[in-house]
Amino acid sequence: MPAIFELNEFGTLPLWGQALVAARMVRRGVLAVLPDAPPNFRDRALEACATIERCAVGGSLQRDDEQMLIGAMNLRAQAEARVAAVAQALWWAIDSCRAAQGAQDFPVDATVTNSALRAIGELGEDPRVSRLQLTVLVAADFDLIRFACSEVTIGRYDALTSHVLSRLAPVHPLTLVETPMHGMRHAEREAR
Repeated sequence: MPAIFELNEFGTLPLWGQALVAARMVRRGVLAVLPDAPPNFRDRALEACATIERCAVGGSLQRDDEQMLIGAMNLRAQAEARVAAVAQALWWAIDSCRAAQGAQDFPVDATVTNSALRAIGELGEDPRVSRLQLTVLVAADFDLIRFACSEVTIGRYDALTSHVLSRLAPVHPLTLVETPMHGMRHAEREAR
């Protein structure tokens, strides 16, 4: 069955795979808001995504990387309105990475899943992002990671290895669409 119908199975991915999906989705969001993002936000957010990807491949979060990610979590408080959803998503992606590391010692598997899914969900809070687009991209990453992990028998707590990363399609920006909303839906959106 195609992965798009199996997203309720997201939690079955290896923990580092879940953090990787979150980081790839956030990277897409950062690339999409580049014109609106201050250079400091853009650079630190992209560096954080690259760090999460590196940690997922290596299967651990080193102290220096963790300090950098903690600093990047502060971007959420400093974010301007047009990048707020991406900053919030970044915070949750970092949380999923830190939880994946913590799961090596403590039973926090569900925290990884919840944080990764919240990172993806936060991207959908931007009215310029289509939820269908998010679903298709998550399903593609989910399916590719699941398949690559099965090829080399990567377990729930294992590092993903460069094999998995080499199987993934390149990350491209999300497509942001400024759509006029009319009637009741516009009033509901404005009330939020």
